[in-house]
Amino acid sequence: MTETINDWDTYIQPVLFSYQTREFRIIGQLPFTLVYGKNPVLAMDSLSKGQELIERLLKITDKVPLLQTNARRAIKKA
Repeated sequence: MTETINDWDTYIQPVLFSYQTREFRIIGQLPFTLVYGKNPVLAMDSLSKGQELIERLLKITDKVPLLQTNARRAIKKA
């Protein structure tokens, strides 16, 4: 891990995800479930029969450029 405090945004998503998807012993629930009312679904949880994890991840990452383009257009319109 780097020693600078300027790259916190690189780590916030995985840290928050791991925090929110960990069961709290005191309440016996996941914070994610308490906030959203449902259990989190991971990419590997939604694999179709016969589909490999790598295939699922590639399918998801293929969509990212289109999502980014759509987000940029929406920001420009706003």
